[in-house]
Amino acid sequence: QFAFTDTGSTITVPAVTNYRAGDTVGVTGTGLTGARVTVNNVACATTVISDTSITFVYPSLVAGSY
Repeated sequence: QFAFTDTGSTITVPAVTNYRAGDTVGVTGTGLTGARVTVNNVACATTVISDTSITFVYPSLVAGSY
């Protein structure tokens, strides 16, 4: 489960469901400046490339928490 803290944004997340810890995931949309990402309530290292593009590093999750 992905969560984005900026409710004014529109986003598109790749449909891949088998991310591994350390994978870099690209997200496109609008209004992404200042966005932060969490996965199952774990904060991700997030890089804002532009107002329409960010990347984040998929975190390590505890087995059974997802």
